[in-house]
Amino acid sequence: MKYKIIILTLLLFLLPLAFSQVQFYDGSIEVKSLEAEIDGSVALEYVLVNNGDKEESVSLSYLNIGNLPEEDITLQPGKEKTIQATYDIEITGEDYKTLKFNPVILFNGMYHSKTTGNYYVKLVLPEGVEEIVSSSKEHDNITEDGAYIWNKKDIHPTALNVRWSELDADIEVTRTATPTTITWTPPEIQITATIKNNGVEEIKDITLEDSFTHGIFKGVSPIKEFEYFDGGRVLQWEKKIKSLKPGEEKTLQYTVKIEKGMNIKLNSLRVMVDDSLVAITDEIPIAIDLCGNGKCDYEFTFETELNCIADCPKSSIDGYCADASNIIDPDCTAPKEAPKEKNNAWKPILAIIILVIIVILVVRKIRIKR
Repeated sequence: MKYKIIILTLLLFLLPLAFSQVQFYDGSIEVKSLEAEIDGSVALEYVLVNNGDKEESVSLSYLNIGNLPEEDITLQPGKEKTIQATYDIEITGEDYKTLKFNPVILFNGMYHSKTTGNYYVKLVLPEGVEEIVSSSKEHDNITEDGAYIWNKKDIHPTALNVRWSELDADIEVTRTATPTTITWTPPEIQITATIKNNGVEEIKDITLEDSFTHGIFKGVSPIKEFEYFDGGRVLQWEKKIKSLKPGEEKTLQYTVKIEKGMNIKLNSLRVMVDDSLVAITDEIPIAIDLCGNGKCDYEFTFETELNCIADCPKSSIDGYCADASNIIDPDCTAPKEAPKEKNNAWKPILAIIILVIIVILVVRKIRIKR
């Protein structure tokens, strides 16, 4: 009898693990707005509102918002609740600083499933710092006194990561790519980077780095400036500049080839001085528009008769057979369907069945020995 109890206990423990999913709060109390000013410390204000048609209660807890205590609130329909907090925020790094702003409200212990209506963050940079190097969210404005503004609507308030350099290196870097819309294959992208010393002192030991995903991109020229890293998974272009005098500007060009892909982008180009990041460019999206070029590019962008009948008629080879009885389609000589998404829902169930069988066998073996 006790062995049955053991098996039942294991099942009760494992079943929730097999079928559990991340839970989200989906009640009527929503985040109407989030406003924050970061100036050494954070002054934060949330406004919650009940957008439902009946009274609702919820337990609130907070992450990354100082020592704000948990609380239970009840809101009538249309009523609002303001939550304010002031706390210190950690800034990490030495010459290259990183600030992470990521306040979170949990509703009954769960993340909110809905977006925040208004998201407004103002960042005042430390004295002597004129600009940020990068941000996980694109800023919307810079005030006259140099503060950065993020002003968004209806977004999920994920972490805002901002980086800046405190090195005395006033470097400006820009990058362009030609073309940014691909209409033929195999496409080559010519990249032009311009770097300028806007300071009043000479800057030495400058390195420019641009990384590409191997298998999607291939280095073309100058080939000696490309090298593989991370076990061959990352292709990197690197160029070293001994020095830039005040006001001096250099323009560099390099070329990559896109081997395959659909949603493609060029990662940010980084500028390092003495192994510290001092400048970075924006990413550059590359649009793929091959349908209509008269070539069925199924090996490059998975173009088939389904998404581009103009280039991939049924009589062409596109790796897709819609009807095995269609002798006109050369892909149907060896019938194959378009790849379907695998359903892995059975795996947790199979794992539980195997575990139960193992437990039963172990219990039987113990009973036999006795």
